[in-house]
Amino acid sequence: DPANPQNATVILDNFFGRQFNSLHNAKIHPTSGNIFFTDVAYGWLNHFRPLPLLPNQLYRFDPNSGSVRAVADGFVLPNGLAFSQDGSTVFVSDSGMAGGFIGNNQTGPATIYAFDVDPQTESFGNKRVFSYIDGGVPHGLQLDTAGNLYAGTGDGVEVGDVYCR
Repeated sequence: DPANPQNATVILDNFFGRQFNSLHNAKIHPTSGNIFFTDVAYGWLNHFRPLPLLPNQLYRFDPNSGSVRAVADGFVLPNGLAFSQDGSTVFVSDSGMAGGFIGNNQTGPATIYAFDVDPQTESFGNKRVFSYIDGGVPHGLQLDTAGNLYAGTGDGVEVGDVYCR
């Protein structure tokens, strides 16, 4: 709230009683309005959050019902996400190569994955590699109306055409 006294309301801070690690990126699904977000151990890796209590994964929050559930797991450090205009595909970056205070691990992922989004459950399936980022680590993602996927990579912005894959 930008007006005095700048109050904030927490709408979600745990998954079945376990505190989230470090909520990182969020996007609103273009058709359902549900909120999708990544939760990752960056806070712990950078010494400002306690040891993780949950796996590094993606969640869906329904603001109407208040329900929250995991929709995808198996990431090292999930980071940014972006939906196609119709919401049928989601792109997720895994920046597992960046290890915070541990340092970079060149064998970790620096990868953007594409998933199909189930139209009924909004769970993510059919995981496939969309792009490997060679010069940096993929962070935030955004799609434009022409189908270009933009990725902040730490050393710049990389752009890929989602229709060429």
